[in-house]
Amino acid sequence: MTGIPTLYRGDSDPEGIRKLKREVFPCGTAYATLQTNLCNGGDGRALRNKGLKQAATQHCKGAWARTHFLSFSEDRTMAQMFMLGADAKRAPVPNPTRVYSSSAVVRGVILVFDPKTMKVAAVASLPGFHVCQCRRPNGTGAGTVVLIDVQTAAPRCGIDAPYAEDEKEWLVLPFEPFTGENAQPGELTGMIDVGFVQVERYAW
Repeated sequence: MTGIPTLYRGDSDPEGIRKLKREVFPCGTAYATLQTNLCNGGDGRALRNKGLKQAATQHCKGAWARTHFLSFSEDRTMAQMFMLGADAKRAPVPNPTRVYSSSAVVRGVILVFDPKTMKVAAVASLPGFHVCQCRRPNGTGAGTVVLIDVQTAAPRCGIDAPYAEDEKEWLVLPFEPFTGENAQPGELTGMIDVGFVQVERYAW
């Protein structure tokens, strides 16, 4: 897709907030969900009440505890550093090994958003914002996400993002409405079908 690079997210979910160990770490979980921190007790209406730009600013300044977004990067090396977490500060820095066996002990993942599996679903009116429809590589399924190129959007849309340039940051916002029994107007699920991203599993 023109204008959108391949995006990477490194994650080990040490606190279990995003349920990676259950949903993403095991092999063969292509129809599981990639969850944002919103799923762990966040307010699904906050985005509607605060607005997209304010919510993005909160995320970029470190208020991730109940965020609607997942941070990705254009830089695979940056993603690997985030996957390693505290281990990235060790000397020497661990060298992760990609694993493929269902019996392997997975410690982290790099999630890859390939623009070839997305198409523009609507024209966004804000610079750096892209509303896209995702499909699995085999062409099945469908889901809507908003991609925000923070480096482009921050200076033009008033988003305070102090680390965006260094981290080459993009925000991914799952944009599917929550339709459960107790759903409130404007609530989003905070989940992405794992099948829309490539999952690389690592041990170290």
